[in-house]
Amino acid sequence: MKQLRDRLWAATALAALLSASPALAAQLPLTSGPQDPSQLQASLNNLILTINNSLGLYAPQVGAGINGSDTTTDTLQTIIVPANFFTANGQTLHLLASGINAGAAANKTVGLTFGTITISATSASAVAWKASLDIVNLGSAGTSQVYSGVIDFSGVTPTVFQGTATIATATAQTSTVTGRTDTAASGVVQANYFIGEIVK
Repeated sequence: MKQLRDRLWAATALAALLSASPALAAQLPLTSGPQDPSQLQASLNNLILTINNSLGLYAPQVGAGINGSDTTTDTLQTIIVPANFFTANGQTLHLLASGINAGAAANKTVGLTFGTITISATSASAVAWKASLDIVNLGSAGTSQVYSGVIDFSGVTPTVFQGTATIATATAQTSTVTGRTDTAASGVVQANYFIGEIVK
């Protein structure tokens, strides 16, 4: 029993550290009244679930993903966001990708998708780029969202996007980084990393 209490106190201290920073986790609810020793295991498990569900990093993709020898839109990197990730109003999914374009004399298009949402921008320059997309849940059903996104080629005015969506987040959703060129040469559009982060 003492070991279980020690684990509960340690987890509580960790939760306090996490909840102290809004960037790391949502505020954890407080409990009241004496703790029934027979409920320590259940309380510890509930606390662990609260911590685990406060913030998640989904399958970060690190390493070069490049376009193929074609002029079609190619998938450079992919993240699968599991089902039921939106359950409360204001929960936010943040997607971020970065890469670099090679010096081929052609237009280079970078895109970022999530479910039915697609944003893309084009530049002829051989420069680094960054693409981000924030999807914010409206209500508790997980079927209505607003979003905003930016695609930024170094040295070029960023392209900004915003809109609404009705993505059914009760099912898993696919998010991709895409690349396309006007010349059939591989490796012209390169994604170096792609991460998805849920903030609850």
